[in-house]
Amino acid sequence: MKPLKFVHMADVHLDTGFYSKDENTGRKLRDALRQAFRRGVDLAVDQKADCLLIAGDLFDNERLSFETECFLIEQMERLNREGIPVYYAAGNHDPGLKSHIARIRWPGNVVVFADGKVHTELLTGPGGEIKAKIISCGHQTNREGGNLAALFPKAEGDVIHIGMLHTMVAGLSSAGSHEKYAPCSLADLITAGYDYWALGHVHQRQALDAQGRIQYPGNLQGRDPGETGEKGCLLVEIGKGSLPQISFCPLSSIQWHWLVLDGLGGISALDELLDYTVDKCLAFLGKSAASTGKADNMLRIQLSGQSPVYYKLNPEDVRELERQLSYRVPAIGIDVLWEDVEPPVDIDDYREGTHVLAEVLDLIDKAGADDDLLQQLMPAKLAAGRMNPSETTDYLRGLLLGLDREAVVRMVGEVKR
Repeated sequence: MKPLKFVHMADVHLDTGFYSKDENTGRKLRDALRQAFRRGVDLAVDQKADCLLIAGDLFDNERLSFETECFLIEQMERLNREGIPVYYAAGNHDPGLKSHIARIRWPGNVVVFADGKVHTELLTGPGGEIKAKIISCGHQTNREGGNLAALFPKAEGDVIHIGMLHTMVAGLSSAGSHEKYAPCSLADLITAGYDYWALGHVHQRQALDAQGRIQYPGNLQGRDPGETGEKGCLLVEIGKGSLPQISFCPLSSIQWHWLVLDGLGGISALDELLDYTVDKCLAFLGKSAASTGKADNMLRIQLSGQSPVYYKLNPEDVRELERQLSYRVPAIGIDVLWEDVEPPVDIDDYREGTHVLAEVLDLIDKAGADDDLLQQLMPAKLAAGRMNPSETTDYLRGLLLGLDREAVVRMVGEVKR
């Protein structure tokens, strides 16, 4: 029997309510989600996939326009005409009891898992032969706290077993701000003995085991500045007893980028800042100054560090900086963060004298060298904590790191701005 081929996607979040400074950009971002999903369907059709797996969060909470609903049914019908079944497991953003799943008239090729129970579907070939078992459990509510993975049966027989679940696997360093819905352990997944686990929930693409059998594909389209780079789905080929062959397939038409600029020490005027930022953005995006048109980029620029331009920055001028950048940098949206720019101060200039800042700096220096003084300055709430004296002292001394500069910046810089 030839290897099973399928497309694994998750976290589509159709009709996400994007934050944007203008309605047109927000519309482009929402359209990009549909474009990414259409490209995923194109992939399944072009590759003659045996099925399409959607591991949760196809929708984004209660948001679903009639336009998107019609689009979704149209795409499912395309797959239906090609004889490609779709297996879709509800997640925390589109649970069975609180989403649009029940209202949609799904074509006959769509199998939905959304009642909080484990179900097994047989994927069959043209002659009725069993090609794989698709085992899944969709979220019934939007706050699923139980370990759904523990409910899955162990693999048995010589047929390919594919588990599909929207879950937070414990111990992920890249989980970010994702809530621990339907939490499970890596051991829960491994001991089931499945040939492949199609997971959803975490938006960063990653394999959780050395064999590549347990995969998060990430989301189809970045939704905010924290979700940078290429996004898409996985094309998987697997035979019984063999390791999966996995290809990442980019689908996103808009990419988010986050650029930190901290070399501002020699910049004192806003026009200099504009020229410097344009040069850095063009280099970062791999564009030339002669580039025409708008690339599909969303760019967040974070200005940071000491600079004389600190005294020129204000909300109105930063908005104008963003506007000028939009003319010269190939991006459909540009956001400038400037709160981390600091005034170019020298701490030693304020250590001598009869002013209050000199007293503050002297107290910080003494506290760093005197454990007894450090304990005296400790807040009462911290003193009532459970740390032993040595741990408390180390913790307090850590709080002093950089405090001298922070004091100067706050007491001098804000006055001059």
